[in-house]
Amino acid sequence: MKTESNVIRSVRTAVKSSTAVMNDRKRDAGLRNISMWIVDVRNTELEESFNKELKELRSRIDGLSEHYQGKLSEINGDYK
Repeated sequence: MKTESNVIRSVRTAVKSSTAVMNDRKRDAGLRNISMWIVDVRNTELEESFNKELKELRSRIDGLSEHYQGKLSEINGDYK
């Protein structure tokens, strides 16, 4: 038996494009693209803290990338 929210969701998705439906599913699952989050917080009180956290995250990712690039270079060097 469908709950009220599922019925409302079914009616709402019946008139949406498949891309909009997919984006809704991603949003519900927390899998939205980071650019969508940037748009969501733009010009809000959350923008400054979001940008700070995003910058820190990107820095950590870059650091990890460099770390694993070095590891790959070591591995490739061992095989040559």
